[in-house]
Amino acid sequence: MTEVGSPLFPKRVYLAADPRLTVARATLGVTLYLDDPHAWAAGGWTALFDAFLARAPAGRLHWFTTSMLPEWKHIRPSELPQLREHLAADTLLGRMRHLFSFEIADDRYAPSVGFRYREIDPARSNRTAWLQLLLPPETPADELLALMIEIGQLYRVYSGIAGWTASYSRAFGGAALEALWGTCKRYIGLDVQSPDHASRRAATWLPSTSWLTLLGSRFAGEAIEAVGKHEWRTSGSRVLPLRHGTLVKAGAAPELGDTNGMEYPAAQSEAAQVLSRWTDPAPAPLGAAFDEEATSAWVHRFAHHEAWI
Repeated sequence: MTEVGSPLFPKRVYLAADPRLTVARATLGVTLYLDDPHAWAAGGWTALFDAFLARAPAGRLHWFTTSMLPEWKHIRPSELPQLREHLAADTLLGRMRHLFSFEIADDRYAPSVGFRYREIDPARSNRTAWLQLLLPPETPADELLALMIEIGQLYRVYSGIAGWTASYSRAFGGAALEALWGTCKRYIGLDVQSPDHASRRAATWLPSTSWLTLLGSRFAGEAIEAVGKHEWRTSGSRVLPLRHGTLVKAGAAPELGDTNGMEYPAAQSEAAQVLSRWTDPAPAPLGAAFDEEATSAWVHRFAHHEAWI
């Protein structure tokens, strides 16, 4: 594998045999673990898809797939409205489609722009439904903040995490995670989400924290009281009460925290430490180098710094 990128930015990792195949990259992302899955299945997810399309760069989305297709399909920008109408029509059926998934992206392997949704029928599994969207690194932080505020005002979630996010290829799972290992050691502000794994415990615990952490109704009480009473030391950190949750904003903007450059995301660290009691104490292993011990060390890297470094 080969890496490209500037010294101050996480490098795109691609296969040396074919530079077109990106294994992993850093982008901005939002990952949501969904409460009230029936409401999401009945149109909530397509409404958020609209919000995503309004922010995604025009003409960047070239590929889509669903759990009912054997492979990715190419799509032209002019065909997006028709695809969106087809997806919306399916929600009118009023039934849960257990394990249904939809993805659209600019890259089939490690997208920098993309939308992913997984539907879970609570009558058939104790996992949570989830939704993830990715936006380009150049997206203004205020756009990401506005999106998370909109989500907290309109939709019910168990939790939401937004900020710098690792986008990595599931097709090259082990190789991608091995590449991310070194990247995460250097850029400790970079979040790594594996929603299919984290959804098993997301109704009880926070999978992780980031620049923006949205606490749903599950965390009402002690957690909300703790973040509300905390006297924030870092500039730009705020707690925003919303209709369906509480948003913890760690600093003015998301930080990668390049340890090689002696940079430390102090605001994200402070938020993670305040929320450590409610962060999953035994997260599911991501895989490859991220075994059970390493995954736990990464999730709790700010509260227990010595275990990760």
